[in-house]
Amino acid sequence: MMQKSDIVEASALVKAVLALLATSAATGGVLGANLTKSISEVNVNASQLIADAAIGSPLKACFDAAFDAAITVEKVRSIRTSISGMLARSNIAEIVRIACWRVALTTECRCLVRMSFGSRKEIDAHLLAMNAAFDEAEELAGDTLHSELFMRFISLRGAVMRDLTERSRPLPSMMALTFPKSLPSLALAHRLYGDAGRADELIAENSVLHPGFMPRKITALVN
Repeated sequence: MMQKSDIVEASALVKAVLALLATSAATGGVLGANLTKSISEVNVNASQLIADAAIGSPLKACFDAAFDAAITVEKVRSIRTSISGMLARSNIAEIVRIACWRVALTTECRCLVRMSFGSRKEIDAHLLAMNAAFDEAEELAGDTLHSELFMRFISLRGAVMRDLTERSRPLPSMMALTFPKSLPSLALAHRLYGDAGRADELIAENSVLHPGFMPRKITALVN
């Protein structure tokens, strides 16, 4: 039987997660209003939903609303990381914490699917982050002796890794290059790509303060 103190702790945890969600997605327009409404409803009813073991679907609805409101993968990842660090003393609070973590991970995967990437470097960074996330996911499932949950994580991990890997194949890769002297960005773009119009790419990638004086060591896209 659930103790009142356990429900209070779990409810506070849910509200902390939703507070992060509320500040991480756009809140304007119809989609933003839907997000605000979903979060408000869960906040008002959190204790009863937890007591009835019915928090899962409303919690997912909040993250779905945030997804519709164009929350970014970086912000969902930040929320998931925050949930990892949340302390849960009671078993009920820990179950709720894991439920929040799971729906954050699923939303993170959905955000990746709709993203467009400009280079393999971008995808490699996400592959690294998602591998770490799924390592944690499988550890959580193993700790709770939940074989079905473990298999779901294995399946989702495979799908995400395949998707990112396949989308990285046709993309250009990043390469570190060193030149004997500093050159203007226009000259470097012409030398590397035969197109001085791509100078802005080099400036952005290398965080250059003055386009007339590019560093000797730069990072550039290589087709």
